[in-house]
Amino acid sequence: MRRYYALLLCTDGKARLVKALDGDTVLAETDFAWEFGGTYEFSLQVAGRHLEASINGQVLFSVDDTHRPLTGGGVALVCEEGCISSDAVTVQSDNTGAQMEGVKR
Repeated sequence: MRRYYALLLCTDGKARLVKALDGDTVLAETDFAWEFGGTYEFSLQVAGRHLEASINGQVLFSVDDTHRPLTGGGVALVCEEGCISSDAVTVQSDNTGAQMEGVKR
């Protein structure tokens, strides 16, 4: 079973916040100009059913997952095409939620 939240830079010039659970659901999307080979700092914070997603310190999405929110899981960096590298990945957890930050190149 695939279950995750993902902050994606897509080839159609969009940034998307996606939930995978019984298929993929786009929770939010916006135009986002990015360049192949560029460096981007991603941040995805989850507290209960609330998600906040940022790229380069700019909050792109602040949404609530109201349908079967994910309450646990792991962390991964995924690249479907091309390459990815990271200087660091930080995962923090407290009583109110979890936060993942990373730098994608």
